[in-house]
Amino acid sequence: MIAEGGYRERRLDSAFLAKGPEVLDIINDIFIPGKTETFKSQLRAFLSSREIMWVITERPPTMLGIATANPHASSEDVQEAFDIILAARQNAATKLSVLLPQFVKASTLSYKIYIGS
Repeated sequence: MIAEGGYRERRLDSAFLAKGPEVLDIINDIFIPGKTETFKSQLRAFLSSREIMWVITERPPTMLGIATANPHASSEDVQEAFDIILAARQNAATKLSVLLPQFVKASTLSYKIYIGS
């Protein structure tokens, strides 16, 4: 059997969870010096403390990479490990997609099209 690595889900200690960043207004806040850098560092700390930053920073594994790292594993074991890792990545990506929209001001995400002169 192939070890799953660091992709196991575990209970997070609420004492170590970082507070989320303030909502970012893309239209105005990008012009305030240091505002986006502060937002990025707070967002990184927020995601890291919830153990989902790895979805953004780590490359997805390949079956060849798993097979190379575990030369004595059967093809079924490699496939099983690959499926477990991809399921963990999908779970973390789903959590990420639920968390991120709350940190960007919704009105700044819409495009305004002006027609005419």
